[in-house]
Amino acid sequence: KIAAALVERTLERRAEPLAALLLGPDRWPARFLELAWREVIRNAAHDSVCACSHDEVVSAVLHRYAEATRIGEGIATRALDTFNTSATTSAPIIVNATARAQSGLVEITIEGDDEPVGVQTLLHRPSVLVERNGTGAELIGFIDALRTQEIAPDTYLITTEIEETDSGATIVMTAEDDLRVNLLMADLRDQLRDVAERHMNQPVRLTVTQKPSRRVLAHVDVPAFTAMPWAPKAFSATPVTAAANRMSNGTVTVVVNNETGTFSINEAKGFGRLVDVGDHGDTYNWSPPDHDIVVGRPESAQVQLLEQGPLRAVLEIVATYRIPERIDDTSHARLGEVLVPITTRLSLSAGTAYVVVETSFVNTVRDHRLRAHMPLATPTDTSFAECAFAIVPRGLYAEGGLEPAMSTFPSRRFVSAGGVTVAHEGLLEYELVDIHDGKAREIAITLLRATGMLSRVEMSTRPQPAGPPHRLEGAQMQVPITTRYAVQVDGAPGALDPYALVDALSLPCEVAGGHSANATTAGAIKLLNLELDSVELSSMRRTEGGLEVRVFDPTGDGGTVRVPSGQFWEVDLRGRGVTGDGGGITRHEGERQIAPYEIVTLRLP
Repeated sequence: KIAAALVERTLERRAEPLAALLLGPDRWPARFLELAWREVIRNAAHDSVCACSHDEVVSAVLHRYAEATRIGEGIATRALDTFNTSATTSAPIIVNATARAQSGLVEITIEGDDEPVGVQTLLHRPSVLVERNGTGAELIGFIDALRTQEIAPDTYLITTEIEETDSGATIVMTAEDDLRVNLLMADLRDQLRDVAERHMNQPVRLTVTQKPSRRVLAHVDVPAFTAMPWAPKAFSATPVTAAANRMSNGTVTVVVNNETGTFSINEAKGFGRLVDVGDHGDTYNWSPPDHDIVVGRPESAQVQLLEQGPLRAVLEIVATYRIPERIDDTSHARLGEVLVPITTRLSLSAGTAYVVVETSFVNTVRDHRLRAHMPLATPTDTSFAECAFAIVPRGLYAEGGLEPAMSTFPSRRFVSAGGVTVAHEGLLEYELVDIHDGKAREIAITLLRATGMLSRVEMSTRPQPAGPPHRLEGAQMQVPITTRYAVQVDGAPGALDPYALVDALSLPCEVAGGHSANATTAGAIKLLNLELDSVELSSMRRTEGGLEVRVFDPTGDGGTVRVPSGQFWEVDLRGRGVTGDGGGITRHEGERQIAPYEIVTLRLP
């Protein structure tokens, strides 16, 4: 599910729009996109796309998704590289290829030792990495400790220059952030040790230098379909402050509970509560065991402040849970115990109304389901989840039929309920829970299901098997797991609509161009003169006839597409002209009204 969401996002929202906006008609990567989309389509078979398959099939599906994703990433990189060759400035270029203005953080690598104004340094690579002065005898210990080229994290020794005189020696080593040259470290150590031994009682100076740079966070405001050079400037919004288990940006305050590993948002407690239950189901349906053990509280939790602002703060929670190891097929009971450390990182940025949550762990437990629970701001009996081209309202319970009703529902990229919105990257299952008096108080988001059966007989959630009762190993998910989502309490100052929240989480501005913070910069470049009002962009791609954009209204309120530069045409889903009343392709001048729930494809010259 996560792999499918990633490839869709990479092709639909990055590769195709960036190529359409930056590469031009003569460089449109049609063949590469054809190959990538073919792999996605090959995964569209019913039991392939939902992972209800044998391990070999799932491995093939994941391989196809990965290959298509890499093709898409390559296309996006090639498009952004146009700024590296054609830009007249060496400043970083910030690119917004989405249909809405973006205000948020980007990571930029800039040259030099100095920190520009208005940024937050994530990593500083100083010009002098190591400087040792002493006699040869005093430096032997340091030389003997050089066991690997990696002199510092992601920093590798590349060259060595030695200058000896009758009165001492100078050793200058250079390092880079990429391993471009392979050195035989044993030979290098022997060479350096010989130098030190020849000058045992004389001064020896050893330095390791590198090209100085900083990886920084910078706040940018970029209009839709725009590229603009970046220059340092003071950040005017309220900065993020953080200490111990607390962080705040003036709009949102997050406090972590050191005992439960949960966090509060503006005093509403219990966000991110992890609940693990048994799963005696199969790849189609969750099913509880007859004798379950519910784990909803960690054995211990430690909180660490990783970033303290002023643009972003990050708190890391490492909570250790005692979880049953497996389900016994005879007794239908959870057995054994495994201590599972689960790491959750909470990120809060300046000027935002949402918290980004990243949960990661190595799954060493079998036959279980792990969910994250969020308290609702208001009890409710309705949820609103995104599907392909609309937002679907749902009640608390599903309709039953051949199978018992299950109130777990899918969402494509977000779900809203009771004043809380969760935007995610492939966590497709949610459920409204903690129901009293016909109203739910929480929403549960499934982070992981691990099962050992393709299909199972005698399940409490399904009267008959959905397929062959074959045992699987891959579906037990005994691998590292990482999930990512954003939580927003709606109505707070600066709160985003769900589609904007999805873009902020998963489609921030891209960074291209140079690495100078002191370059003379040109003005913003408008990449496309297109305005969307209350409609969403589905796709943007080049065809022989021009630039095609597909838009839709997901809310039922209708909207407007505007092309201020002039006329455009309407085509169908296959790119064929839509015939108007006068016989010819329907042409629009300036704007086109979008009816409720309408999907429209427009061709721009």
